[in-house]
Amino acid sequence: MSSRAGAQHELDADYHRRIEALNYAIVHDDGQGQNLEGADVVLFGVSRTSKTPTCIYLAHRGVKAANIPLVPGAPLPDRILSLKRPLVVGLTAQPERIVQIRRNRLLSLKEDRDTDYVDEDSVREEIVEAKRLFARQGWPVIDVTRRSIEETAAAIIALCNERSGGERRCEVTHSLGNNRTDKLQGTRRSQARVCGRRRPDVPGGPRRSESTPSSSKGRF
Repeated sequence: MSSRAGAQHELDADYHRRIEALNYAIVHDDGQGQNLEGADVVLFGVSRTSKTPTCIYLAHRGVKAANIPLVPGAPLPDRILSLKRPLVVGLTAQPERIVQIRRNRLLSLKEDRDTDYVDEDSVREEIVEAKRLFARQGWPVIDVTRRSIEETAAAIIALCNERSGGERRCEVTHSLGNNRTDKLQGTRRSQARVCGRRRPDVPGGPRRSESTPSSSKGRF
């Protein structure tokens, strides 16, 4: 009886944690909100680098995530560039992919005008400027061109936990069948596959590859 009560308590805590993270992501979407220091993760990137869906996915895993768009000609305030608590991650993609997504977005809005928003040279310059910012700040970078939202989120969670020295600051919870909760054991294996790392608790995990996102300075 006590074990069932304990499991129910853990489930309730996990549920409320996900709801809190989801509310946080909505309030702090697209540069909104004031409590960025309350985030576990803050994502930066130019338009259409999957910032919002990644934040929502992370929220469903119990991770508080905010995102900041990088807009040409709009400098970021110092308070954003000097964040201390959250893990800050830069998202990027190939210019051709960004242009394709943006064109599809405009078509869905019944807009077909050619602007800098979908001009490949302008988009390429946006991405170059973003890379310079990420390099100056020493932020880890993830190229989302060929990644699903789930893969991007798994890589971010791995970076977050690595940054906290193995303390699992971005501890993930999710419902799974009749057990209802599964704290990170299966997720670690997913992270190892996505990030190309061999982890001690994942026997036979894949080796680190050159495409693995790194937290080292200067990359991007």
